[in-house]
Amino acid sequence: MVWVDTPVAAWVATQQSRQPGSGAAFSNWLALPGAVLAVAAVLAALVAPTRPGRRRPADPAQLPGHTATLVLVSAAASLAAAATLKHLIGRIRPSAGADAWRFEPMAFDDRFAALPSAQAACVAAIVLGLAMRLPRWRMPLFTAGAAACLARVAAGAHWPSDVVAGWGLGAAMVLVTQLGLVRRQRRPGSRRR
Repeated sequence: MVWVDTPVAAWVATQQSRQPGSGAAFSNWLALPGAVLAVAAVLAALVAPTRPGRRRPADPAQLPGHTATLVLVSAAASLAAAATLKHLIGRIRPSAGADAWRFEPMAFDDRFAALPSAQAACVAAIVLGLAMRLPRWRMPLFTAGAAACLARVAAGAHWPSDVVAGWGLGAAMVLVTQLGLVRRQRRPGSRRR
């Protein structure tokens, strides 16, 4: 990312100087429908009807409630972890300075809260959690997730490496949550839905 962060931020700055506020407007425009879509998808997964007479899936991950729990818990954990890490790391935002390598750990200032991107972490958790349950929707989900992450870079709020780190954090939270849910389902005496 050494060779990507600074040139991309410079290009975004030139685009923003030509059309001020366009990146932020696009990012905000993309965030609202994305959030509504994510909530709708989780609710659909939670209340997805099972056909009468069909037996329950052997894999607990195929249960609708499992998917909704996976998405909600991993998204919340991603947001919490990213919010904590970004203030501990203290990387400057592209809009606040041109030096991608400026860090002020524990600054607790929004100008130094770039790494990792909390939005990218949350989007990754939602996209990956839903993609596990809805394999036919993987490409549209990944496309929407990538667009949401790129919008944060276009808004000048994050460096590309912030978004990549956020995506990795979200993926890690999905993995940890999935392992916890499977372990809970397989525990002797646990109640099966």
